[in-house]
Amino acid sequence: MNLYIKKLNKNSIIIIFALFLVFTGYNNIVRAATGGGTATIAVDGGAQGAGVTVVQSTSHTFTAVLTINVSGMTLGAASPTFTIPTGFTAPNASPVAVAGDVNADGKWSVVSGTGSCVVDSAPGSPNTTATGQVITVDITADCANGDTITLTYKGTSNVAMGATALTVSTADAGDPGPVTPLLAGSPTITVTAADVTAPTVAVTMDDDALNIGDTSLVTFTFSETPVEFATADVTVANGSIGAIDTSNPLVQTATYTPTNGITDATNVITVGTAWTDAALNAGVGDDSPNYTIDTTAATETITVIKLVVGGTKVVADFPLFVNASGVTSGVANSFPVPATYTVTETSNTNYTASFSGFCPGGVISLTLGTPKICTITNTYAIPPVSGSVSLSSAPVPPLIDVLKVPSPLALPSGPGPVTYTYTLRNIGTVPVTNITMAGDSCSPIIFVSGDANANAKLEVNERWVYRCTTTLSQTHTNVVTTTGWANGISAVDIATATVVVGASIVPPLIHVTKVPNTFLLSSPGGAVTYTYTVTNPGTVPLSNVSVTDDKCTGLPGRVLGHPGDLNKNNLLETNETWSFVCQTNLTQTTTNTVTASGDANGLTARDFAIATVVVSAPGFPKTGFPSEEKKGLWNYAMNLLENLWNLSFH
Repeated sequence: MNLYIKKLNKNSIIIIFALFLVFTGYNNIVRAATGGGTATIAVDGGAQGAGVTVVQSTSHTFTAVLTINVSGMTLGAASPTFTIPTGFTAPNASPVAVAGDVNADGKWSVVSGTGSCVVDSAPGSPNTTATGQVITVDITADCANGDTITLTYKGTSNVAMGATALTVSTADAGDPGPVTPLLAGSPTITVTAADVTAPTVAVTMDDDALNIGDTSLVTFTFSETPVEFATADVTVANGSIGAIDTSNPLVQTATYTPTNGITDATNVITVGTAWTDAALNAGVGDDSPNYTIDTTAATETITVIKLVVGGTKVVADFPLFVNASGVTSGVANSFPVPATYTVTETSNTNYTASFSGFCPGGVISLTLGTPKICTITNTYAIPPVSGSVSLSSAPVPPLIDVLKVPSPLALPSGPGPVTYTYTLRNIGTVPVTNITMAGDSCSPIIFVSGDANANAKLEVNERWVYRCTTTLSQTHTNVVTTTGWANGISAVDIATATVVVGASIVPPLIHVTKVPNTFLLSSPGGAVTYTYTVTNPGTVPLSNVSVTDDKCTGLPGRVLGHPGDLNKNNLLETNETWSFVCQTNLTQTTTNTVTASGDANGLTARDFAIATVVVSAPGFPKTGFPSEEKKGLWNYAMNLLENLWNLSFH
């Protein structure tokens, strides 16, 4: 049989198609209502609806229509998503825009289309709280299978939408003639809560007190998975942050490394707001808790003291060094710890050098919390001669004592001014001249009073008072060194005091003096007895009181049961005086150092006392000159001998 096909007009096609449906029994045809009404397919919980066919025409515009069934649901922030189904035949005419105020409450608005599906208009809804309202969304012919169109309801409050039943319709806005297949089955409608909540982050650190060599693990805890969060969103103070570990998107971590050489008590890590969540809500930033940084190298002080006994040289004639770095006598210098250092000087062949303090042979083992003093005594070396000389012609060394008390001892509220009061005494037997007082962290030190006869000499038993004011920003131990001269011999005393900044902790103070029973011994030497007096010039009792001397053994070290302990509690109270004695034999001019220490409130106070005893060289034989000429002859002989001595060695 031959099949002949003849071109038919539009009406013929419709009649033939209608007859086909009658004879085949196909009854799932939904016709558009007269005048461009809507044919719908109910979608309820994913159940399949009837197939829909629509006649496509070049003169008509086709529209995807969502009919919202609001029965039994609470309208709030939600996003119905219409997925373009398999078998979709795109319209071939331009879409018609649908008017609507998408910014008003109670309206639906188009959020976006995915893929190539372009949304050309926004729907309006006069009353979305009634069942069966129709929302029209115009789509273009670019829509493809799997593309989606998402709409968001703008409610008056951000209330979650409950269970919903949505109806999907397709319609021909023109001729309501027979339909052709548009959907292979029911389209898929998903309803999701509209995400309008900004994501948040909390920043924490596992170490909030960072010292040299430390790092801290920084944790970023998000309320929801962030989008495009990176190190550029993180601002750090005085340091850097490494790569962020995103293996757990809600709890991300990175390592913070502080900058070296920084001391700063106020620091935070800040997360900005440039990142978002999946719904493109801007993130809410956060600051970490405050953390402190002290990455300056740990240091402790070494104070080198030069004493000169006899001859014509002075301290400046003996340059001093710590590991080849030049230092000034009596000035505390900070050095990295822990480490071993060597103290040296530019020597003079006419002077013998001896070390005392904490530097046997000039070697210092320096550790944090224990400042060290190294004293080099240079004694004029007189060649041995026969005969003897009276001690009355030998030079007597001076002896001074300085006490330093800060006010206040603590600055609990933070940085502030501190005034140091220095009390200088002459506890020796000869007047002291050329007094200098140098502080390592406070200047100028101003003389206040005490020179009773205004002769610029610190007389025996005189008390000179000095003051200095400075501002402290952190807990600090101040060192002051006082130097004086008599008979060509220098005397030095050192005082230290700690002031606590930023805490209600009162630091301890301790004070020690040392006085030998004689300042002169004739050759070849003899016994010397030192008397030590320890007091508490602070405000808190001292425990673990210790007294040691580098050149005299027999002191108790830690003191228990001292007779000066009035209430027998083994604490050095502010109204108590503890005294000690120690005897040793000296064969040469000797400078020794005593150290007294005591504890209170977790801090240790230290004080030092330095004394020199001269062992005189053998004297010249008596000359027969008249007694009034002896002094001049002695000086002449000394100068002549020094010149001859220099010639013999140069």
